[in-house]
Amino acid sequence: MIRKVWALPLFLLAMSLPVAAEEWKIPLVPGTLEANTELELERNRFPFLVDTGASSTTISQETFQKLDIPENQVRYTTVRSADGRTTAVPVVTLANVKLGPFTIPQISARVVSERGANLLGMDILGRYRLTLEAARNQLVVENPNEAASINAQTNFSYNPRQFKIPVQVKINGTPVTLILDTGASQTVISNRLAQALQLPITGQSEAEVASGKVVTTSIARVNSLQLGDLSVSNFSISVIQDGIFSGDGLLGFDFLRRYRLVLDPIARRAYLEN
Repeated sequence: MIRKVWALPLFLLAMSLPVAAEEWKIPLVPGTLEANTELELERNRFPFLVDTGASSTTISQETFQKLDIPENQVRYTTVRSADGRTTAVPVVTLANVKLGPFTIPQISARVVSERGANLLGMDILGRYRLTLEAARNQLVVENPNEAASINAQTNFSYNPRQFKIPVQVKINGTPVTLILDTGASQTVISNRLAQALQLPITGQSEAEVASGKVVTTSIARVNSLQLGDLSVSNFSISVIQDGIFSGDGLLGFDFLRRYRLVLDPIARRAYLEN
C-alpha cells in the first residue's frame, strides 16, 4: 500500500513560523554604557558615537564635507552656547539613513564646527526600544512594535526625544531625586545634599564634568541606595561642589551596571531589572 505524502507549500510553511523581531546589537565600550556604531548616509558608512544625552544627531565638519551636499540644500538654525552667545549652525536633511537593519526615511542633522565624533542622538535612538546590558556588554536596538513585553517592577516615565530621566531614590532611607545618566561613570551628588544627609567623607578623587574640565571630588559612603525594589549596600558616591550641574545629582554607571535598563518609546517608560 502506498501512502500519499502531502507537501505543504514552502510559502505557507514560512507564514506559520514565528518572525523574529528585528534588532541590532552594538558592543558597549568596556566599563561604560557608551557605544560606537555606524550609520549609512548617502550610501556611505560613517562612525557614530551613541549619545543618549544628545537630543539631536550631529555630524562633524569632516563628515559634512564628504557628503558633498549642495549649499542650496543646507539651512541654518541659531543655537545658544553655555556662555550665552548665539551661533548660526548648518542643518542638513538626510534621506534613507540606515542603522543596522533599520531605515529612517528622513532626519535632520546639525553640523558641528569642532573636530570630533559624529553623535547619534535621541531623535533617531528614541524611535526604538533600547536595552543597555552592561553584564553582556551590549546595547540592543529593537523595533518597539515587535519587542517582547516587560514586567519589571522598577519603572519610571521616559521621554524618548529627551533622555533626562529624573528618578526618586532613597539614600540611607531619605528620598532624593537624581537624574539617571548613562554617560556618567559615577553616581554624583551635590555638596549641599551630602551635608543635608550628613554623609561621612572617606576620601577624595577626581571627575571629568560635561565641559571636559577635571574637578576634585569627595567620596562619601552610604549604607544603602535604593531605586524601586532594587538596592545596593555600602555604596560610594562622589560629592561635587555646588553649581557644577543643576539638581541634586546623577545616578551613574557604577549603579546602573548591575542591572538591565530598557527604554520603551511606545509605553514611554524606562525599566530597570536584574
